[in-house]
Amino acid sequence: MKNLNLGPNVPKSFSTFPTVAINYNTISQFHRDLKDHRNTLCVVCPLGIFEGGELTFPELKLVIHAKQGHGIAFRSNLLIHGNLPIIMGSRHSVVFYVHSTVIKQNRRFGSLFADCELDINRNDDYVCEPPQKYVPPTLGPSTKLKNHRRTYI
Repeated sequence: MKNLNLGPNVPKSFSTFPTVAINYNTISQFHRDLKDHRNTLCVVCPLGIFEGGELTFPELKLVIHAKQGHGIAFRSNLLIHGNLPIIMGSRHSVVFYVHSTVIKQNRRFGSLFADCELDINRNDDYVCEPPQKYVPPTLGPSTKLKNHRRTYI
């Protein structure tokens, strides 16, 4: 990671994640980690010998069968996620993430690359419109999202 160079507009990566949570046989209901920084990844590393406890992303209709030694990286602030009940054994996990208070961001990352904001006209026939603000998919009225993560430093 230290040798990775993504150009002058992309900030250097952390050498480590500044925050970690350790879960012991925890079943997490579906949620978003609303206090995680929006432009970072969360990495979940399951530990133990177990069956069940799959990491699930209902919006993507995706179930990940991760075992000890695997690592799953995803945008925990953006994606609704949770895990299924443990059928057998003990499942623990270490979760690495970046809390929103760790990074002070003065401007939106995505706006650095919007041609319209930079006043670049790539095609005279194309009418440049301002970028649309991201609107996450709506959930049914019975769905309540909470920030379930407990932080341990």
